[in-house]
Amino acid sequence: MKAPLPPILFRIVGIAGDGQTVTLGKYRTEAEAEADHARFAKEAYYRNLSIQKVPPPKPPAEKP
Repeated sequence: MKAPLPPILFRIVGIAGDGQTVTLGKYRTEAEAEADHARFAKEAYYRNLSIQKVPPPKPPAEKP
């Protein structure tokens, strides 16, 4: 059985040229998010870029 993947902890959100708010990526580490944030900022297509913390996933519901 494969080990479970670490949870996604960060995401990059920005505003596209047409005004829609979009999630540009989801990341397991802050370093990965920062690297892509720098790339998106350099491309300058998206505005108001931000790295946001993703709340931890909810534990599975217990079966009665």
